[in-house]
Amino acid sequence: MTAAVSLKGADDAAIRAALGAANPTCLRAVLFQLTGDPVIAKLKTEPAVGTSDRAAPPALEREEDRELVRRRMAEVLGRIRDGSFAVPPEPSLEQFRPLAECFFAESLSEQITRFWYEEFGVQPLPRGVDMSGIPEATRRAAHVIVIGGGMNGITAGVALKAAGVSFTIIEQNPDLGGTWERNRYPGARVDVASFAYCNTYEPFHPWQHNYAVRDELKDYLRGHATKHGLWDHVRLNTKVTALRWDGANKRWNIDIEGASGKQTLQAQFVISAIGLFGRASFPNIAGLDSFQGRLLHSTQWDPDYDIHGKRIAVIGTGSSGIQMIGPLSRQPVKQITIFQRSPAWLANVPGYEESIPDAQRWLSDNVPYYRNWLRLTAVYGVGDAYGKNFDIDPQWKDPHTVNAANHRLRTSLMDYMKSKLGHRPELLEKCTPNYPPLAKRLPKDNGWYDAVLKDNVELVTEGIERVTPRGVLTRDGKEREFDLIVLATGFKASEFLLSIDVQGDGVSLKEAWSAEGARAYWGVTIPHFPNLFCTYGPNTNGRAVGPAAWGEMQVRYALKCIRNLLSSGKRTLSVRQEPFKAYNEELDARLAKMIFSVPGQSSYYVNEHGRIATNGGFYNREYYQWSYEPDMGDYHVA
Repeated sequence: MTAAVSLKGADDAAIRAALGAANPTCLRAVLFQLTGDPVIAKLKTEPAVGTSDRAAPPALEREEDRELVRRRMAEVLGRIRDGSFAVPPEPSLEQFRPLAECFFAESLSEQITRFWYEEFGVQPLPRGVDMSGIPEATRRAAHVIVIGGGMNGITAGVALKAAGVSFTIIEQNPDLGGTWERNRYPGARVDVASFAYCNTYEPFHPWQHNYAVRDELKDYLRGHATKHGLWDHVRLNTKVTALRWDGANKRWNIDIEGASGKQTLQAQFVISAIGLFGRASFPNIAGLDSFQGRLLHSTQWDPDYDIHGKRIAVIGTGSSGIQMIGPLSRQPVKQITIFQRSPAWLANVPGYEESIPDAQRWLSDNVPYYRNWLRLTAVYGVGDAYGKNFDIDPQWKDPHTVNAANHRLRTSLMDYMKSKLGHRPELLEKCTPNYPPLAKRLPKDNGWYDAVLKDNVELVTEGIERVTPRGVLTRDGKEREFDLIVLATGFKASEFLLSIDVQGDGVSLKEAWSAEGARAYWGVTIPHFPNLFCTYGPNTNGRAVGPAAWGEMQVRYALKCIRNLLSSGKRTLSVRQEPFKAYNEELDARLAKMIFSVPGQSSYYVNEHGRIATNGGFYNREYYQWSYEPDMGDYHVA
């Protein structure tokens, strides 16, 4: 799955010019892969200086070494163009290991090497599960219902289709895409680099932006459904209202509602791909129903609504609220008023809104394997190296941060904020959070600071008393009038499956989660709920890598459980209480030592019981090792 090399017509000067824009770390990895030159492998590297939102692999220490790599790479590309150099085939796992160890400047275990090999993107379905040893009739009889048609639901469909297992994807929205179907407000885009926010089975989408916008992301996901033949397995505009375990027949009854009315489906297995951001959260503000203008949640944005000359209120400054302000302020609106309960740290990410430069596209299309290493750079950037920033150092004394790296991050974020707002002390004070960065989600600045400086933008920190028919009344007695109120108040992220009536083996999910909220074994399986698997479930908003990789690992785990069960001739599996309890005790101990637990802040990470229910405490390498092969001893198999 490498790019087709097309160097015809590229003269030496054009090649050298393009290489001047290349990532030297990726270029060195390509050169070592193509030539095997030990001199290139032995060039000295140093830990790279990461940015506020990501880490970076070790970089070449000296400029003369970087220039050597560029010069040698230009020679190799010239020979490829002239037909005197043969590009080696895609590496095997064994051949990949020394390349990866050179790239990361560290010794890699067999398992971590395999993780990076899967992410490298040279296999058609790196995390698929081979079920060819199970009779086709058995695979088709074991029907799987997948709830949700977002990234993880589509991932599950791709894996099930390849495995030959019968399945249906139930999606309540009118199209696939999940988060990227629902959210279409101005500025909606991913906050993970595009090259990292994609699946290993479709790793090289021709992204147009460094951080893909909503329409790109939706098209990317819908393209999976087309390419992998999923549409015949999809039911849109259909909502799952209840799951009921039938212990006598060892199957789930799935109640659904759609255009044709109510219906009950049956399946041996259920995979929940509901995710965190599927259920809008509406604030408990008096008078919302009385407003006579237009009232929209950020998930209900109407692209046909004419905002020209309008007075707009945006309630909320989480990720959605932050993202929409900059783009809105660049539109011909009359007034924007932001109602802020708590300020947010904002990362300065160069190129966040920009298109991918032509030089980078040329490199990806013409330098063999360059895009593979560029992808690993992006994945590494949000991986375990960056994940260390979340740990509380018990010896650290600064009350504003939790460790040395967090202190450096806060300093850089504060310096950036001062560069934008330092001449406006009152705004600087309003925009400075009182909690450590990363305790909440860290949005990227796409024009927020520039927006709040504009004459037609007001940042209000006074609490809201109520919404009136004409606008918003704050607690200081001031009423502001609006044509449009946007509720950028986020999602019920910690609900997970609670929006559905789930009746398991003698207990309802609402009862099982009544004391502390959502819990699951490694975020995937729940005691007393046989043959039910979660993706992006409780505590799997991982500290590292992101939803694409973790979703693939969870889907692989679920399919291996299904494979093992079908191979054994048994019908059900349900996680035992002992491993479930031990895992959650370790999870709670980990979370207590992480930045999400610091007092003085609240976010969607924390549920109504005061427990961190969305975020995970484990490193990607730990989760990968656990999820690679199920331990069937953890389960009651019947």
